[in-house]
Amino acid sequence: MSKQLTDTIYRIFDNALVQIDTGKTKKALENLEKAERLSKKAKRPDYLCQALMLKGRALLAEERNEEALEEFQKMMELAVPLFLDDPGKHENQYFVYNSIGFSVKTLSEIDSVSKMEEYFYRNEKYFEKVFTTYEELIAEVPDNPEYIRNYLNVLENVRTYYLRARRSEAEIGLVEKIVQNYGKIFELGYRDPELFDTLQTVTEQFKRYCLLFRNFEDANRIFEQMEGIYKKILKEEPDNIIVFDHLLSLYEISGDLYANLGNREKTEETYLRALDFLNEKLRTRPGNISYLRKQGDIYQALGRVFYNKGVPEKASQDAEKALEIFNKLAGKNPEDQHYQYEISSNFAKLGELFGYIGDIERAKECYMQEIEIYRNIHERKPEDQVSEANIAATLDQLGHLYAGQGETETAKQYYEQGLEAYEKLFEAYPEDVDHEIGIANTLAYIGGLYADLEPELALEYYEKALGIIEKVVQLSPETTLYREDLINILEGLESLAVRQEQYESAILHRERITELSLQTARDDPRDPGQKRKLALSYKELGLLFEKAEKPELAKQQYSKSADFFRQVLQDKNVEAFMKDLLAMNSGRWQHHQSIQISQVLQKNT
Repeated sequence: MSKQLTDTIYRIFDNALVQIDTGKTKKALENLEKAERLSKKAKRPDYLCQALMLKGRALLAEERNEEALEEFQKMMELAVPLFLDDPGKHENQYFVYNSIGFSVKTLSEIDSVSKMEEYFYRNEKYFEKVFTTYEELIAEVPDNPEYIRNYLNVLENVRTYYLRARRSEAEIGLVEKIVQNYGKIFELGYRDPELFDTLQTVTEQFKRYCLLFRNFEDANRIFEQMEGIYKKILKEEPDNIIVFDHLLSLYEISGDLYANLGNREKTEETYLRALDFLNEKLRTRPGNISYLRKQGDIYQALGRVFYNKGVPEKASQDAEKALEIFNKLAGKNPEDQHYQYEISSNFAKLGELFGYIGDIERAKECYMQEIEIYRNIHERKPEDQVSEANIAATLDQLGHLYAGQGETETAKQYYEQGLEAYEKLFEAYPEDVDHEIGIANTLAYIGGLYADLEPELALEYYEKALGIIEKVVQLSPETTLYREDLINILEGLESLAVRQEQYESAILHRERITELSLQTARDDPRDPGQKRKLALSYKELGLLFEKAEKPELAKQQYSKSADFFRQVLQDKNVEAFMKDLLAMNSGRWQHHQSIQISQVLQKNT
């Protein structure tokens, strides 16, 4: 192949990259057609791979997704044999992981389950061959970090392919390979923070998988491998704060998983290991605020575990330890607003835990500390609306705390303080409807207090709340959160009507709830949770028609409820898991869009 022809093809590729990035895709496609012909003429499948990849990118930019997919498919069918024949060549590795990554990206743009499955089955035959070849290559040349990085790119892209195709059976094997290869690249001394961040994302995703499929054994095995990787680095670099943070995060993630799987012994063991680890660090860095906060977080998590397992005495002991730590931290860094909001969040969660345990005084102490922090923030920054709104919301939390104990008058006092705070905010910032929503919700809370004692007074509060929230929803009909607030108030009115055996009134409220639930389910048809809520709403409507002695109408609602429950059951049980994982994985396809082709191809020309 002549140097002149090589230079011509290089120029086309480099120009095409610029043209695609600057929106001149038509010109890029014209030039790439020429490059494709020249590559075939020169019998250079590596150049042809690059031409196909750039054509696919240009077509993607023009939203010609089906055509782009065919280019990436042709690229994969060329790239895999090239890689299998000569796996050590950089360009062959580059083409393999890009062909997979761009195929997945394009299929995601097309958003067709059948199309995703069709191409997955066409390409599945390549994956194990590529894995085996990479593992043989890395075993032969174990000290080449580029090989390991490129293999990780392949593994992560293939994993995304499996998830998009709704194939979860390969998850354990793929995650284990990914973890092992991160261990290998760390052993070579590469400690790029981005590598640790990506491994953290894999850890969080794998936790979700194990929770969905109730998979303790594989989670335990793979999390122990990760722990070993982090500890080995810390033995060499005891002051590596990035690795320290990731190991601590691993303990928190795995401990939370074990708690949700109901394995109390493993949960306690994991959190205690985290505390031992923190205590060791605190001996060398006493008073370190970050470590102390983590210590408090872990005691709080342990308290929640013991509460959920019906051991309130142990839960209370751990919650007390958390409170002691957070109280010491409350006055630290008053000028750091971010820190102040974080520590206020610690008190909010701990107050909730004490409330569950039934220690009302400790819960109140936490909420009052939270309010004090918000007041200090507001004094330093009077224009900060968030701190004022948070004071109002925390006063509502105190109202909930005493309402749950049946202390109506105390609860009302806190609700009224919260209401006053929201009203002042709305007066000062009338354009912010969230303050108006706060007013409506607090009015409904007060209504709930009087549902049994003074139903007429309760109705008065509920109707005031309803008038406000209906107006907000009419102005912002697409906002799901406002719709949910409206549903909550309507449910309060429905409950009040049922208590008084006013079933016709209750039916009207439930019909409105069902209408709103239907709208939300239509807005997000892929969310099985919304369909489930809708199914339950139809069921509640049926029960009300039965109480109103209208059996035929009740039967109709039960039928609709059954239809939506069937839809929920027919959804693959992995759907919600896939949705969450893919949201986390969005934008992580491993491709190098801006690299100059001369950097890739000239290496081995």
